Amino acid sequence: ITGTCSLIRPVIDAGAGVDVRDPLQQARDYLEYCQIDEARMVLERAVLENPERMDIQMELLELYQAGRDLENFKKLYRELMDSGIPLAADWSAVSELLSENA
Repeated sequence: ITGTCSLIRPVIDAGAGVDVRDPLQQARDYLEYCQIDEARMVLERAVLENPERMDIQMELLELYQAGRDLENFKKLYRELMDSGIPLAADWSAVSELLSENA
């Protein structure tokens, strides 16, 4: 008779720790619980990873505008411009609006 003391074995999951949800939905979930910084970070990362998704860009712009977050807006705007990522036309409008309110 052979026995073992291991009653619990770790299950190795290749996808463990990877959130496969849509970043837009994930950001909206954060916003629902007033976790604005977390939502902003998710959207910023998503814009850099998926620059073609204008819906993510628009959601991020709304967040910057609502929070009057000129500092984070300028930082990401500069990074996007330097990398040549195509931007929605609203980036310029939000830039002007935030600069006026600064």
